[in-house]
Amino acid sequence: MLNLKKILCPTDFSDNAKTAQRYACALAGRFSAELHLVHVLADPSTAIPPFGWGYIPKSYLTDMRGHADKELAGLACADKDIVIVRKTIQGVPAKDIARYAEQNDISLIVICTHGYSPVKDMIVGSVTEKVVRRAACPVLTIHPDDKRLVGDD
Repeated sequence: MLNLKKILCPTDFSDNAKTAQRYACALAGRFSAELHLVHVLADPSTAIPPFGWGYIPKSYLTDMRGHADKELAGLACADKDIVIVRKTIQGVPAKDIARYAEQNDISLIVICTHGYSPVKDMIVGSVTEKVVRRAACPVLTIHPDDKRLVGDD
């Protein structure tokens, strides 16, 4: 029997990610599962081209984390009984989403097939595809145009 205790829904705060979040909320409610909403701040050393020294002020990273934490705090499910864990981590998105899932005994990852930057994904590879390949648990991919759960959040 399928028994989901913890569901992970990574987010980049895009409308596409919100589509996946609606599914994650519905599943968390159905299975009385804990919902983990996680945002990965890309490690600047992998996200920024090496122009000059590539110096990034510490305040920039602090500001980015503060913004992400604020955005995560605003995410919720319609079902107020769902326990939500919100976490901002810094690293390589696909790698650290899979690592988070393993370290937190996640039963299922729910992720959208298209994130914030589809052009970038075409060049360097889809974060979703990499999560599917790396994750030790099942991954449910949601197409951003799927509107079957609109209004259920």
